[in-house]
Amino acid sequence: MLASGLWAWWAAYDRVAASLRLILWLYAIGVYGLVILLPETRRRQLPTLISALNVLLAGTVLLSLPLPFDSDTSGGILAVFLPFALLASAPLRAAALLLPFTALLKTREYGAWVGLLIASGTWLLVPWGMRRLRGLPRPLKKGSIFLLAGAFFLGFLLLLWRPSLLLPLESIPLPLENLHTRLEYAVNTLYLIADYPLGSGFASFSGLYSRYILGIAYVFIESSHNLYLDLAQEQGIFALAAFAYLLADSGVRAASRAETSLPARATLSSLIILAVHGFFEAPLYTSPALPLLLLPLALAPVSHRPPSPHRPLLPLRYFLVILPLLLLPLQLPATRQAQTELRNWPQTRPDQTPPEALAPLVPAYQRNLRLLPAHFASHYRLGLIALQERDFASAVFHLHTAYQHKTAHPGVRKALAYALVWDGDIREALPLLGTLPEASQDLMHYALWWPTQGRDDLAALAIQAQEALQNAP
Repeated sequence: MLASGLWAWWAAYDRVAASLRLILWLYAIGVYGLVILLPETRRRQLPTLISALNVLLAGTVLLSLPLPFDSDTSGGILAVFLPFALLASAPLRAAALLLPFTALLKTREYGAWVGLLIASGTWLLVPWGMRRLRGLPRPLKKGSIFLLAGAFFLGFLLLLWRPSLLLPLESIPLPLENLHTRLEYAVNTLYLIADYPLGSGFASFSGLYSRYILGIAYVFIESSHNLYLDLAQEQGIFALAAFAYLLADSGVRAASRAETSLPARATLSSLIILAVHGFFEAPLYTSPALPLLLLPLALAPVSHRPPSPHRPLLPLRYFLVILPLLLLPLQLPATRQAQTELRNWPQTRPDQTPPEALAPLVPAYQRNLRLLPAHFASHYRLGLIALQERDFASAVFHLHTAYQHKTAHPGVRKALAYALVWDGDIREALPLLGTLPEASQDLMHYALWWPTQGRDDLAALAIQAQEALQNAP
């Protein structure tokens, strides 16, 4: 987890913003380690302290006082730490339950409410569930951590390989309108994660999403609104795997004692809320509240089992060290290109980066393609570089190859459409242009801009494409 944070700092295109996030991430690791090492007598006092802080946050929300984060973050914090109010000292318990609950109503954070409902159901079903778990074979119970974390991670890898599997969900009528928008963010973020499996850097979402997904400046979105996707996008899939393992391990340890221990049951409820809310928002990751992200995990009962002398996980550890080293050469050119194109984001336009600034990356992309001829990220970025060099034939070749692998990728679809126009193949570009709401206005701007670059021929193609688009059935 520490290594992924240091990489996320180095890989970021904005080192100032990344430095702040790195400090918060180090605090999160420090809080986790400190709580784990606390004596049991001190750990028992933490729920009362957490509940008192939750009451202060609730009062701030109810009084509409300024906070360094938005209402989504406030709602997430209130919900995740609400179960610990049941462990608070008697004088504080009523306020610790009532005030955060009321403030949570004000935030209207529906993801937190879904988590609370599931956690409440789990709270009631713990005695029944534990009776059933006792009948399971011991090896299955010991491997439950890996089953939980592994099932989640394998599902994530499946979506990473084929993000389009989520697209049919867009046709389902959802009760909240912005859930469809969140679904779009999720699909597009999976595209980014596939390009940057080791992580694209802290606070990097806005620039990368604008440049490589939408092809337009979209500075108002700073995250995918999903804890797991944000963690994988910024720090990489191995950081997500580590977090999934820690979350599953903490949940299993809390569940194993939840039947007889009220603190364990409260911790299990908090972990469930954190896990469920993470599918709707990432308030404890993308905000100044990041140091609190790992706190519920650290509050799980401490395991006193001695480490296994056989060390069965040693081969897996070697694999987790070797695989990132194998992925590094594939990702490094894309990371360097983002750092070059987005260095002054959003003050400058990345699509107007001087081609000579990106030329040193071309051999690295070509090496990737010799190893993996179908490597999407290399074809896509070589196409973008060729566009900036105005080598439109090469751009069409690379972008068309990338498009064949990911036809729903918005960035590839848009770049290929314009590459075809500038290459003179307007008929082939029309179906792609028809999927771009901004195409007509863009072509009008290009018709005015190309003459300033001494390319009246391309201005004429822009006019022809705009007319063909308007006349298309």
